[in-house]
Amino acid sequence: MSRTFSANQHRASNRVVLAELGSLSVEFTRLAQLTGEPKWYDAVARITDNLEEFQDKTRLPGMWPTFLDASGCKRVDWTTELNKPLQKPLPVSNAEEVVAEDSASTEETPLAKKPQNTPTTTDGEKLSPGGNRYIPLDLPEPVVLTPNGINPTWTPEVEKPNLWEVASGLKKRQLDMDGSEASPAEVTPPPADGTLPTSAVNDLEPVETRPVCEEQGFARSSDYGSEEYTLAGMSDSTYEYLPKQYLLLGGQVEKYKTMYIKSIEVVKKHLLFRPMLPNGEDILMSGKLFVPSSENSSLVGDLQAENAHLTCFAGGMFGMGAKLFNRPDDLVIAKKLTEGCIWSYNMTATGIMPEAFDAVPCDSREHCPWNETKYFEVLDPRAEQRFQYYKEAMIAYESQVASASAWYEAELVRATATPTPTATPIAPAGVADALSQTLARPTPTYDVLSKRQLADPSEEQDAPEPVVPDPAERPAPKKAPAHVAQHAEEKEATPKETPMYNIIPSQDSEGELANSEVVPPTKIQPSGEEESLVPSPTLPQMPSFYSPKPPLSHKDYVQNRIQEERLPIGVSKIQSRGYILR
Repeated sequence: MSRTFSANQHRASNRVVLAELGSLSVEFTRLAQLTGEPKWYDAVARITDNLEEFQDKTRLPGMWPTFLDASGCKRVDWTTELNKPLQKPLPVSNAEEVVAEDSASTEETPLAKKPQNTPTTTDGEKLSPGGNRYIPLDLPEPVVLTPNGINPTWTPEVEKPNLWEVASGLKKRQLDMDGSEASPAEVTPPPADGTLPTSAVNDLEPVETRPVCEEQGFARSSDYGSEEYTLAGMSDSTYEYLPKQYLLLGGQVEKYKTMYIKSIEVVKKHLLFRPMLPNGEDILMSGKLFVPSSENSSLVGDLQAENAHLTCFAGGMFGMGAKLFNRPDDLVIAKKLTEGCIWSYNMTATGIMPEAFDAVPCDSREHCPWNETKYFEVLDPRAEQRFQYYKEAMIAYESQVASASAWYEAELVRATATPTPTATPIAPAGVADALSQTLARPTPTYDVLSKRQLADPSEEQDAPEPVVPDPAERPAPKKAPAHVAQHAEEKEATPKETPMYNIIPSQDSEGELANSEVVPPTKIQPSGEEESLVPSPTLPQMPSFYSPKPPLSHKDYVQNRIQEERLPIGVSKIQSRGYILR
């Protein structure tokens, strides 16, 4: 079978979860038994055949990765597709060269080949501007409307089945399809002479050629990065249903037994581990193995000592396989796996185990004493790095403080130093005489202190006298009322008191105040020399630094992590904090 596909379709179907394929086997097999339709079992049987073929081709032979490629087609190497030559033009029959006239010259240049059909015309037939015949449209019957009734001429259209547009025949996937429902490719065989139909000849657009599918079974989803192998989520049902399928089919299909034994042997060798616990419980758990892409690696993979909630079926699976296939050693493993899940439930305060957690694996499954030092090292693997980082940070901090202190002392000396007096500039001879005459002038004094702005005496002498208007020309003032005139007379009769701010009190021999002496106001006389205002020095500010915080000790760090993360003793990390009863 050959078929074409697009890059987007292949990319979308390239990555499939393993459990989505293996989880269909029991359900579809039982459905086929109940309905008597073998097509349901045929679908899952083909999936099982591909799993069996791919089981020994993985990076961890015997198991399947969590993600795989189930598209059925090999990935296209686009680098080789880009280096391929361009597609040749399609064959054209009865074609003539089409020329185009240049607007600047009459030179004819061949552009393309276009088929030109010679239509047979009749008298009075109208052709299109391109010389083609008009095809009459198959119009429906006109709609006839009747008063207060339903259209009697309307009939519903018959739905036509969608036909597959393919270039070659396809094998039927439906088991119950008869010969009358064959694909159009089987009904209409291609022409024997290899010529294209007329519709393809008239179509000048290039036909997109997609890469042909190279069939393959299941394969890796990627050649780069590591692959995950586990019995937990996204893989659990595929392994669990192998012994159940064997039992459901009455032991008639041997491949389910073979696939189960291969996978279980790999699980026992690479995935099962014994956790290190304070009471030394002899239990087993099934972890997760990450296999790198490099085949030259000395290690098979990196084991993550994880116990997931979805792996608790493993005890029952090992027990069923031990009874079905007469494997007594697996029954002991089944008991220890079940005890591991029981311990995982009992370790929490609620009695429900988390979805996933990590433990400390033992080096040996037979002898595994509790080692608190090793457990603390797992909880605090970077203790030496933390202390080394603190030492380096303190060295950098002390260097910054020493540099800043030296800068501060230098700035403090510069700010508090005595300023150097500056020499008085010497003026030229002519300017110096004028300056001395100006300084020799007497400084005027002023007796009036209430004025805000003191005027120049020379300006007061030269100021013109105010012009007083003639009294004869002024209008006569109005006569004031009697009570106002009386008040004015009383005010003039009252003697005026001398201000007290100019009186200096004196005491007699008996200590009593005597007659005070009136002192005229003090005359203000500016000094000849002005005092220079020197700004006070500004002291520099010491830069601030944050000193590194001392790290916790190894023991305090471990105790703090156990308390904050609520870790049961023996658990190194809780991967998923979902506590769900499934």
